[in-house]
Amino acid sequence: QYAYVDSTNNDFALGEVNIGECGRLSFLDQGQQLNAEKILVTGGSDSADLLPKGQLVIGTEHCPIASSGSQLTLEFKGSRPVDGSANILDGKGILLGSKGELVMRGSKGIADSDPADANGSNSWTYLSIPAGPAVFSDANGTAVPVPASAPDTTLTLARTVDWQPGDWIAVAGSGFASDQTEFVQIDDNVTSSGVSVITLKAATPLKHYHFGSLPPSSGTLAAGTQCNGVTLEGEANISGLPASFCDGADRNFGVDERAAVGLNSRSIKLSSDTPASGDDAHDGGQIKLLASYDTAEIEGVEIEKFGQDVTNAQPGQTDNVMMSSYPIHYHMVGDSSANTLVNSNSIHHSYNKCVTLHMSNKATIEHNVCARAVGHSFYMEDGSEVGNTLKYNLAAGAMATQFTPATDATQFWS
Repeated sequence: QYAYVDSTNNDFALGEVNIGECGRLSFLDQGQQLNAEKILVTGGSDSADLLPKGQLVIGTEHCPIASSGSQLTLEFKGSRPVDGSANILDGKGILLGSKGELVMRGSKGIADSDPADANGSNSWTYLSIPAGPAVFSDANGTAVPVPASAPDTTLTLARTVDWQPGDWIAVAGSGFASDQTEFVQIDDNVTSSGVSVITLKAATPLKHYHFGSLPPSSGTLAAGTQCNGVTLEGEANISGLPASFCDGADRNFGVDERAAVGLNSRSIKLSSDTPASGDDAHDGGQIKLLASYDTAEIEGVEIEKFGQDVTNAQPGQTDNVMMSSYPIHYHMVGDSSANTLVNSNSIHHSYNKCVTLHMSNKATIEHNVCARAVGHSFYMEDGSEVGNTLKYNLAAGAMATQFTPATDATQFWS
């Protein structure tokens, strides 16, 4: 009961797929572009655990997708349920049920370990030099001006990354407006003086100023240290004072305000077919993990136009029904499976948050990029969630929700 999807299935419509015990659907690394309505993965009713569990496999740890430089794209299609049902299996996307196994492993933008310094990872990093339109110059009084040459199409990063020409990236705003996070496309990436220098395509120059500098100094100062030629005295003359206390202008006086730069393009791309208007506008897909799932490995995946905005629900369906549909959603899982990995993914242009934990515990969410999402980016749904670890994630360009929850709290959470 094994099935494989290869390049001969390009542009193939999978429809609704149910993978049960002894079933396995694998996608080969051949750059396919496919679509589906819903994929349900479960382990069946084998109470003795003697039969193989249902498996959806798109790349593995040792054979990740895009090892050959291709991107596998899976688009979800379909309309909102119209019957008003609150069935948690409604909606398009990937639904991982009891004993099911989901493995999606791509190779692009992976942070193999936590950063050893303050310069980020291969998933997202920082600017080390300001970038933006040439108007932000020294002549125009900008305190930390952009370079004189091609400042709106040149990004000098804080470290080396393996991002490729054609990849899309998000450059976080360093002002007070969330809409200053910009999506731009890479034309070239060269290594210079130990860091990556990105050239952007001429069609996607920066429109806003993005601050960059060296990171604040790490470590601590010894008592009696001279700070910018002045010996520290009084309360400052103590051991253990952060070394950044003495940073100068090149390190922004010890305050880290560098613009972050995150990689959107990943090896595996999940998207949704959503019209610009009508009942199905903002009706994106979802990855929903349900109680007693066996394995969920999600790494190196780009998730675009997922999450579902309830404001466009069709007649007969209340706003409360689809509020539980998010790009990655731990739904009343309890303690997460030990076989869980949510690492180095990108979620962008989401209609409803990025990663949601609802009555789910002991999950680790790390090195992910969330850019331009409606609502909270990383979200604990009802406050009962414990033992979860969220580290080295980037959230940029968050947008206000378009719907107003019911004022009655019992209705809001029902």
